[in-house]
Amino acid sequence: MKTIDLHALDLLEVWSKVEPTEKVSFAFAINAETGATGASVAYAELAPGGAIPTHFDSANEVVLVLDGTVEFEVDGGTETVAPGKLVQIAGGSRHRVVNTGDDAARMLFFFFDEAADTVTFDEPLMPLNLAVIGGPA
Repeated sequence: MKTIDLHALDLLEVWSKVEPTEKVSFAFAINAETGATGASVAYAELAPGGAIPTHFDSANEVVLVLDGTVEFEVDGGTETVAPGKLVQIAGGSRHRVVNTGDDAARMLFFFFDEAADTVTFDEPLMPLNLAVIGGPA
């Protein structure tokens, strides 16, 4: 068994090259690099007004909103989601997440069918200058 302290994760702050206000801090807590097979888990924090830029994942995704109020834009539809709610997103669906509240938002992302989720963004993420992150190790 392995336990992971979300508060101890080394979060990476990234932002859209085109829209620098679309900023998120995240880390993969569980994935192929930690020995997982068939699934991965990411943790993310969004400051008020922050966003996870438009992208799609290779894996099926379930998001648990821990804190804050966020708006999910998925394949053209929009829904506001409060803490304690789950969101299911099919692999390949284009989506964006925006913190619409006054407080920080925290979320857990569960990716199924692949331990090495590949995430493809519409625009490169800075400071990485990459539009595709993750994938097989």
